Amino acid sequence: MSYCRFAWDGSDVYVYESDRGIECCGCRFEEDFVADEPEEMIAHLARHRRAGHFVPAHAIESLWRDIPGAQRPPRREPPSLTHAKLFGALCLLERAVKEAKARSDEADAKDEDPVRPPPSPRRGPRC
Repeated sequence: MSYCRFAWDGSDVYVYESDRGIECCGCRFEEDFVADEPEEMIAHLARHRRAGHFVPAHAIESLWRDIPGAQRPPRREPPSLTHAKLFGALCLLERAVKEAKARSDEADAKDEDPVRPPPSPRRGPRC
């Protein structure tokens, strides 16, 4: 069973249970980190978070549920954008900026006002 997977829900880690224990596959800190207990993996994932890696809250909550007799952590993590959503928003913003710059460059080449389109010829009175 996997607790979280790369890029799924924006996750920067891949954590799953195997016959060796709970593995952090492709770990950025040490090659294939393996924890014997869920508490150990929670501490390891906290290290990932401190390094700026996105670890979904559901992964940590699932590990908490696997600790016999454990209660939920006292504080819930506030909802936030996942890395994937944030990356998508940044891509849209970057595209919009590039398109606006291209329009501005075209207008400069034509020596027109980039904000206002040129007036259309009037064809008589408007009713």
